[in-house]
Amino acid sequence: MNHNIENQNSQKILVTGGAGYIGSTISTILSDFGYIPIILDSSTSDYISSNNDHIFFRGDFSDEDNLQTIFDLHPEISVVIHCAGLTSVPESIQNPISYYTENTTKSMKLFRFLSKIGCKKVIYSSSGSIYQSVTNHPVKETDNIEVKSPYATSKFLTETLLKDLCNFGAMKAIIFRYFNPIGSDPKYRTGARSNQQNSILGKLIEISNQKNTIFEINGNSWETVDGTAIRDYIHIWDLALAHLNAIEKFDSLVDYSDLCNPQNCLTINLGSGVGTTVQEFFDEFKEISGTKIGHTIVEPRPGDVAGAYANIERAKKVLSWSPSFSLASAISDAIIWSEKIKTSD
Repeated sequence: MNHNIENQNSQKILVTGGAGYIGSTISTILSDFGYIPIILDSSTSDYISSNNDHIFFRGDFSDEDNLQTIFDLHPEISVVIHCAGLTSVPESIQNPISYYTENTTKSMKLFRFLSKIGCKKVIYSSSGSIYQSVTNHPVKETDNIEVKSPYATSKFLTETLLKDLCNFGAMKAIIFRYFNPIGSDPKYRTGARSNQQNSILGKLIEISNQKNTIFEINGNSWETVDGTAIRDYIHIWDLALAHLNAIEKFDSLVDYSDLCNPQNCLTINLGSGVGTTVQEFFDEFKEISGTKIGHTIVEPRPGDVAGAYANIERAKKVLSWSPSFSLASAISDAIIWSEKIKTSD
């Protein structure tokens, strides 16, 4: 899709969680293409220095006073990209109340405020973890849901709430079900900090910088080609580009309808469309990084699933989007980014 910077007219976009890994990358691509990202994040750490030119508000995304201040100062905000939330499956099992509070209850408060002030366009960051595990074919947006962790449940509940609001006419929404974003901005301006990286890649990078450390693979009896769990890894820049397309085509997207989509709302998978097992990913990382990490098989953790990978035909059709970065480039970009932030910390 061709993006015309001059057509954006400095449109303002509110990004909740905009100091996080995904939110900061989306904000960067918005800025690159002429939009003005307004960042709202509760992070107590310093905002990534390369994004100091973005408008930044520190605070809770569900706090009406915070939100009112932002909209009083920037009434031109036309779309809210809601990335904020907690993202760790193991942590959600240990502390489910926090996940339901942060991901669902607070999202409800955000949506209620946006509806009240008339800013009804939302792009919501959901998760492919809500699907029933299917390892032999890619899952479509219409496939079965089977949540197996408080994290996944909190995402599904928020989706349901948002769809109900859309049916009622209170909101218009695009729901993106992310699979596993990895990598960094290809210009190395944004990427995952150590406390923002829950993926296998973050663990492998950490281990590769240590001596005599073994990578643990959680289970090798799943129904996959090598018995290890399967995932779909999408380059973070491809994921960010999909959000750019979604903003530009928002009105036509929410009018898209079939028997499985409620009024004013469209759900879209964002993945690479390729399934990669943990063993395959581990082997690819070793080849690209040149490290000689060992591995061992341990029992699956509570909440672990065989996994799934995405059918991305709807994204290709309605967004005019398809991923352009390979798994190898995503791994390479993440390694380079990790070296950059190591020297800057």
